[in-house]
Amino acid sequence: MPDVLGRERTVRRVRGARGGGVMASKLLTIDDLAEQLGVKPKTIYAARSDGRHDQFPPAIKVGSFLRWRQQDVDGWLEAQLPQTNVLPMRKRIAG
Repeated sequence: MPDVLGRERTVRRVRGARGGGVMASKLLTIDDLAEQLGVKPKTIYAARSDGRHDQFPPAIKVGSFLRWRQQDVDGWLEAQLPQTNVLPMRKRIAG
């Protein structure tokens, strides 16, 4: 995705805490995440401030900013899917 100057963003190689190389991808802003999930950014902020961190993908703190890795968002979305696409039938209550 191009940046504000129209240049393509590149993926950089960064060193992990243990000295191994880690491939870094573009980090999502709260606006990016909100758009992908179809919610308003204030909904995400409100859930986090209320201690409901598990309602949204795990965030990374970069300075004073929250950021999300796309692979974490994708994994979180997969985990939200039901394990089967077959819904159980409700038992009919006699009476």
